Amino acid sequence: MKLLKIEAGFGKYVDSLGHWKSVKEIGKEDLLRLLELLFNQNDIEMDECSNDNEIKNPAEKLIYQNLYAHLKKFSDEKEILKEKINEEIGKALTEYES
Repeated sequence: MKLLKIEAGFGKYVDSLGHWKSVKEIGKEDLLRLLELLFNQNDIEMDECSNDNEIKNPAEKLIYQNLYAHLKKFSDEKEILKEKINEEIGKALTEYES
């Protein structure tokens, strides 16, 4: 599933209905949903902003680059996060059962 894309010089994200919207319109509910998708799915794709794939509007470019960087970091670290969550749940269950 593709979460972020650059199309015709514009940065876009996929909303909850599967429509593409400008990253300038993203809200906290959208961010939470994107993080949830990243956490639960393995087939996530995002276009990287590069010279070949440029966003024209400087403000939109900045938003997209920051969004991409944070989502990429979260994606790269999600297995470590899952392990930590499972450890904490295991500890809590052991404590609760004692």
